[in-house]
Amino acid sequence: MSMAAPKHTIVLLQETASKSTRTFSDFESVSDAMNGICQLYEQRLKQMNPGVRNITYDITELYRFIDELGDLCCLVYNGTGAYEPHNKQWVKDRVFAHLKRMANDQHSAVSSEFGGHQEDGLHGGINQDSVGSVARHVMVAPPISRTARHGCTWTS
Repeated sequence: MSMAAPKHTIVLLQETASKSTRTFSDFESVSDAMNGICQLYEQRLKQMNPGVRNITYDITELYRFIDELGDLCCLVYNGTGAYEPHNKQWVKDRVFAHLKRMANDQHSAVSSEFGGHQEDGLHGGINQDSVGSVARHVMVAPPISRTARHGCTWTS
């Protein structure tokens, strides 16, 4: 089984209706970009809940956050010298697949470590229920590392 080469991805984000909130982040892969979008939401949760040590959210809350953004799109390098644009629905589909893959990877790692039995109370983890819903647990105390480069703002 061959692994596809990572595709450089640029996330264009406008938090509100105001053009002054436009920013971009670039990532080495689509997976890194989806993780960055999750981390952006997690930072927002931390700001809204400064006294809470552990925060859990599910995919529907993340979808609502994405839908409420003024604008969000991803430009993904296609390997031929151009970037293909993708909308919010594409982002939601990829975020779900990303979190589901992380949940499966984590479950496999935990099962191996504990002889096939998953231990309760994993913090900073991801859970997937039998119908495919994904929830993510966030440790609030340690900062979340980001792999993206930030700082540029669109001008109108």
